[in-house]
Amino acid sequence: MEEYKEDNNEECKQKYPNFYLADLFYTLQLSNLSLNERNEALLKLFEEIKKNNMYPYYSYVCGELNLDMDQEMYTTLKQKADEEMKEIENKIQEASENFDYVDTKNDMLLTNFYCKIGDKENSFKEYEEVYEKGIGIGVKLDILLTIIRISIFFNDINSTKKYLEKARAQMEKGGDWERKNKLKIYEALNYIMIRKFPEASKILIDAASTFTATEIISYDSIIFYVIILGIMTEERTVLDKNILNSSVILQVTSSDEDLYNYIYSFYHCDYRTFMEKTIKIALRVKKDRYLGRHYRYFIRNTRVRAYKQFLEPFKSVTLKNMAYAFGVSEDFIEKEISSFIANGKLNCKIDKVNDSIESNQPNERNTVYQDTIKKGDILLNRIQKLSRVIDM
Repeated sequence: MEEYKEDNNEECKQKYPNFYLADLFYTLQLSNLSLNERNEALLKLFEEIKKNNMYPYYSYVCGELNLDMDQEMYTTLKQKADEEMKEIENKIQEASENFDYVDTKNDMLLTNFYCKIGDKENSFKEYEEVYEKGIGIGVKLDILLTIIRISIFFNDINSTKKYLEKARAQMEKGGDWERKNKLKIYEALNYIMIRKFPEASKILIDAASTFTATEIISYDSIIFYVIILGIMTEERTVLDKNILNSSVILQVTSSDEDLYNYIYSFYHCDYRTFMEKTIKIALRVKKDRYLGRHYRYFIRNTRVRAYKQFLEPFKSVTLKNMAYAFGVSEDFIEKEISSFIANGKLNCKIDKVNDSIESNQPNERNTVYQDTIKKGDILLNRIQKLSRVIDM
């Protein structure tokens, strides 16, 4: 009977896929890239592809970016990859003939090879086959985490969701501390991809102090996300306690002046500085593989939060004073506020006679009271209808 030995399998867990390639691939999709920047990114991407004979990924890149494939390069990469695969198959065959058990490390050689060369379909197929065999919980979780990374690498939202659900279920059977923390980061990145920012923010704030998932993203990037998502979704008390005064986060922001001043100016209501820093931070957001797809949403919603925060203490404020506070023209602030009022983002109105903005911030206690009364009326109506049915 075959016995499967559990192995840490560091190559499977850590090294592949290489997200440096995914970042370069995303950069090449940016519309405002200069010719020099594009050529430099292409050169770096092809260098990485050649290192690991990634002929399937080379084909994928050429197709997605509408590049003319260098057939000679493709053939060379495939020949070298085929030679490596033959060696792996021989090693697996030799192990199966000489031993009465299958070592997980040997069993994973082919799966890791497909992952290394960027062959998504065969990676999924091979990892699934190993997963279905009688291996330990630890290796099963490593396989699921690797498949999730491959899904994120190829921006496959559906597969990411599917395998995150499987990983959560498997984790309940006995995942260790490190794997749980990695899964949290993967979940947060998925939430960012599908624009569930509140969920992502809460996970990342909680996981920042125990971050270990360097195989998929850098720690500095995690802190960048914590601050961006925090401004878009978190209450001021959370910003103060868990971000501005967090020693873990300060270790990164202390050497990143723009990022620190961005959240500091927002929290301390220095709106002129906030608007200035927004321009610089927005450029970084646009170039980011996870946040870049939400660039316009980020621009709109961070400004909306700043406008709401500014208007909250006032019943009325002049356009001139608000424009001065934000360091912009009166025309700009009027167009901005008008647009956000029309979209239902701001609860106020513009008085053109007095050139002022009249704030109509909802009273939370009154809103809860009215909602309770409304639900009570609905309940009474249902009870009355039910009593009529019973009487009949």
